[in-house]
Amino acid sequence: MYRSLHGADIEQMLFRPSEGSIKALIGRVHLFRGDDDEAERLYDEAKILDPTNGDVLELGKELQIKPRAEPIPKVDYFQNFSRLCSLENRNYPADPSNPKIRCRYREALLPYYRFKEEILSISPFASVIYDFVSEDESKHLKSFVENKLERGKVGGNNSVISDIRTSDLAWIWDNDSTKAKTLAKKIEHVTGLDTSQRLPDGPSSGEAFQVVNYGLGGHYEVHMDPFDAAPEQGELQYSGERIATFLIYLSDVQRGGSTVFTRVGVAVAPKKNMALFWYNFDPAHQKDEFTHHAGCPVLIGQKWICNKWIWTYGNTFRRRCGLTPDATQLDIEEDMKHGYKWH
Repeated sequence: MYRSLHGADIEQMLFRPSEGSIKALIGRVHLFRGDDDEAERLYDEAKILDPTNGDVLELGKELQIKPRAEPIPKVDYFQNFSRLCSLENRNYPADPSNPKIRCRYREALLPYYRFKEEILSISPFASVIYDFVSEDESKHLKSFVENKLERGKVGGNNSVISDIRTSDLAWIWDNDSTKAKTLAKKIEHVTGLDTSQRLPDGPSSGEAFQVVNYGLGGHYEVHMDPFDAAPEQGELQYSGERIATFLIYLSDVQRGGSTVFTRVGVAVAPKKNMALFWYNFDPAHQKDEFTHHAGCPVLIGQKWICNKWIWTYGNTFRRRCGLTPDATQLDIEEDMKHGYKWH
């Protein structure tokens, strides 16, 4: 009817939101995400364009009370473990409403050599890096440990076989193969951390690659990666602690096998050639209790992963303390990238 009388202009006038309304709606999004300054700016513009619009008036009211999206509470892992392990086929971040939970490109040594990264948690910092290893690298790590796998143990220096961890594993030192050495350097470039191994006497900045296979029902119950005492291996004496973990998925899993951070509500579904990276210590260099994590039971198929633990030695000045007690990894990231030089 409107087209027969006045054409498309009247239809658009009736059903298309005004520019002021659009700016107000975008402003409300910024307000709920905590960006008050941007919300105020958009409100000022919207008020000039369409001062009586309902969305503009609503934004004005909300700027007075400043509502916030409710964050997901950090619950204890005894309450959270089963729930997280039941989630399938996707990643679940700690607080989706946080504007810093996002996807981005992560640079390596060369500016144009970038990896797709998805940040899952700010504190503790945890992210996944897609397509970190090639098919050839993934196949090499698995074939190298063929016929070398032994039942995994728990307990540090006094390690024992336990039902807490049901997997088989083997180790690859960087100098054991050219591909392993190259991969360790790639980890160093993408994290900005030293992974050097000073064999045979140590101390070292990175452990050997730990290649792990979880069969049907294979799992690793809730634990943290840092040790309470220095390990007995000579290569790691006086190396400090495991400040960061770099975990590479060498296979997909048909069902189950997620890595879950039980105290912050993060779940990571295995995806072949993807890496999961997190810091076990906060920027104040305190052990981060929120890095308690677990490997969920494999329900269908099998799961292959490869761990590279990065140590304090050689990284004291690569990852310095934050400037405030509540500083996060993102607060010091740019300084790490530029070597703490003025830029």
